[in-house]
Amino acid sequence: PAEVAKCFGVGFSISVQNLFALIFLLLINRTLLRLGGEGAVAVFDVVYNASFFILSLCEGTAEAAQPLVSTFSGEKSERDCRTVLRLSLRTGLLLAGVAAALIFGLSEYVARLFGMDADLLPMASRALRIYCVGFAFLSFNILLSRYAQARANAGVAFGGVLLRNLIVLVPATVLCSLAGLDYVWFLFPVTEVVSFALFAMIFAVSRRRSTLFDESRVLRLTVVDDLAS
Repeated sequence: PAEVAKCFGVGFSISVQNLFALIFLLLINRTLLRLGGEGAVAVFDVVYNASFFILSLCEGTAEAAQPLVSTFSGEKSERDCRTVLRLSLRTGLLLAGVAAALIFGLSEYVARLFGMDADLLPMASRALRIYCVGFAFLSFNILLSRYAQARANAGVAFGGVLLRNLIVLVPATVLCSLAGLDYVWFLFPVTEVVSFALFAMIFAVSRRRSTLFDESRVLRLTVVDDLAS
C-alpha cells in the first residue's frame, strides 16, 4: 500500500492541475464579466487558447526529458540528471521564446485567427503581448516541476504546481483586477515571476537537503561497435 500511495503521490502534482484550472476559470470569468462584460471574456478566451502555443512547447520539452531524468535518477547519476536539466531548460526557453516572439509580434493577427471582433482587437492584442512577457518564467516553472516529478520528489513537484496554479495565481487575479480591466492581464506574468521566485527557493533547498549518491560507485561503460570500423 505504501508503494502504491507513493506512485500516486508522484503523479498527483500533474493530475490536480485540472482542478486548479477549474477554480481559476470560474474566478477569472466572473471577474472579467464584472469588469468588461462578454467582450473581456472573449479576449480572455483568445489569450487562453493562444497560450497553448507556448505551453505545448514547454510541456513537450518536459515530457521528452522526463524519461531520461527518471532513468539517470534510477542509475544514481547526478551528473547526467543535471545535464538533462540544463539542456531541457535551454531548449524549453528557446522554443517558448520563439513562440512568444511570434505571438507578441503578430498579436493582432493571432486575435483575428480566433475570430475576434474588430472593436476588441486592441484589447486582445495588448492582452496577448502582456501574456508573452512572462514566457521565460513560465518555461522554467513547468520544466523544474516536471524535473522534480521525474526524480520522484513529489513534495517539490506539487509545491511548484500549487504555487503557480493556486497560491499565487488566485491572489494575483484578485489584486490585478482591483486596478481595473486594463491591468487584469498582468496577472499572467506576475504569477509566473512570483511563482518562479518562490519555487526556485524550494527547489534549491530541496537539492541541498537531498543525500547525494557517491558517483564513483556508478558503473559507466561505453559500448563500441567493432563492425562499424
